[in-house]
Amino acid sequence: MMTDLLLVEDNQDCRTTVAAILRLQGFEVTEAEDGPEALFLAKTLAPTLIICDVSLPTMSGFDVKRELNKEKELSSIPFVFMTGHTDRKTFRTGMELGALDYLTKPFKAKELVSMIEAVQKNHEYVPQVGREWVDGLNVSYLSHPDNWE
Repeated sequence: MMTDLLLVEDNQDCRTTVAAILRLQGFEVTEAEDGPEALFLAKTLAPTLIICDVSLPTMSGFDVKRELNKEKELSSIPFVFMTGHTDRKTFRTGMELGALDYLTKPFKAKELVSMIEAVQKNHEYVPQVGREWVDGLNVSYLSHPDNWE
């Protein structure tokens, strides 16, 4: 179950409200107010889901996702954009970057929780470092002749 979430939102009122809703639902939430802070926290905490606004100071949410995509260990962290932008181009850009969902503001608490539940149900996050190790074990195990029977 995804419980450690990174919420990236520059608007303090919105961030505080969304974080409170998530905490009431039992999630552990770490908050970031801009892109550089989000990247630092993603690298140090390895959250199980990142919910990120598109319009951020310093660097956009799209730029945050682009930077995460450059690092194998971080590129597979489930990522959802949360934004007031409703145009198709913005939506398509987010999805092309690898976002699993796109939550349009304003939204209801139920929509937020349903989105997280859908991501949990449809996307099992396995850290890439661990995944390589597991895949390596499988290959090593299966390639040994004693294990072919």
